[in-house]
Amino acid sequence: GLRCPDHPVAARLLREAGVPVVASSANRRGQPPPDHLDAAMRQIGTEVDYAFDAGRARLGSASTIVSVDGETWRVEREGALDERTVQRYATREILFVCTGNSCRSPLAEYLLRDALAKRLGIEAKDLARAGFSVASAGTAAWGGGPISDGSLEELRQRGIDASSHASQPITKELLTRAHRIYVMSPEHRRAVLDAAPDVRHVDLLDPAGAISDPIGGGASEYHECAEHIRRAIEVRIEEIIDEDRDW
Repeated sequence: GLRCPDHPVAARLLREAGVPVVASSANRRGQPPPDHLDAAMRQIGTEVDYAFDAGRARLGSASTIVSVDGETWRVEREGALDERTVQRYATREILFVCTGNSCRSPLAEYLLRDALAKRLGIEAKDLARAGFSVASAGTAAWGGGPISDGSLEELRQRGIDASSHASQPITKELLTRAHRIYVMSPEHRRAVLDAAPDVRHVDLLDPAGAISDPIGGGASEYHECAEHIRRAIEVRIEEIIDEDRDW
């Protein structure tokens, strides 16, 4: 396994070593983790040549064990970090923004989920385990609103169920948590930066220009909008996947 200590003394030793360091736990299997040097030495003192006393452990709890299998992971044992915290740190959040969060941004959200799942060979419901969270919001949305009938039907025609969608407004917390934000128009980008001036990576989903709002239109307008979004996602998906693997 790969250990990730955050104690400054341990971190300094690892940096100074300049090579990969192989290390075991400071406790015997089945024994409680020691939180100070004396307790550790009572368990494994006869098997070490040097011991550094950097004080009592800050948390005094066992490490969290996470197993990684290809593109997915699972928590084998919760410890200093619980599963929810691990998932937050291990997940790259992608956010789509339009006006009402009922037409364009939900189309983008569900189309990207579908595209990512197919690319990774997993179910859309397992994207978080593969390190992705995809959401959408609106600059003038009210919370809990449904997806528009036109977008719902367009996605249904593509084998995607979006009936559980509930609209949400943009908030500073939501925007700052996102790793990448894709907007449908320059106006949406300005609204995002007004709400959270320090956010980075706020881009038009289609660099060539705005994606037209199909609201009030018929099936053909929703289909054209979905196709526009799908083509833009095809261009963007490589940067989303490659960036996730680099972090």
